[in-house]
Amino acid sequence: MKAFCAIYHSLLSLYPISFRANFGDEMEGVFTSLLKEKSRQGRWVYWRTFCKEIVSVPMAAVKEHLKMRGVSRMKKIVGLGLY
Repeated sequence: MKAFCAIYHSLLSLYPISFRANFGDEMEGVFTSLLKEKSRQGRWVYWRTFCKEIVSVPMAAVKEHLKMRGVSRMKKIVGLGLY
């Protein structure tokens, strides 16, 4: 589990610095708790949860960067499916 948490921690660097400062520790705590919970439900559930979370981080980070740039720019990319 340590390796998975380290990967997640590294991916959090994709988020804006201010977002990470406000939410990074909490996000890591939630991720660790989630993995612990899912590990009790079996290997497949554990792996599926890990993969789902890891795949979602880059897109969520992009959304946060776009939010910081302003709503007007976000409206322009709605058609791209990034928001």
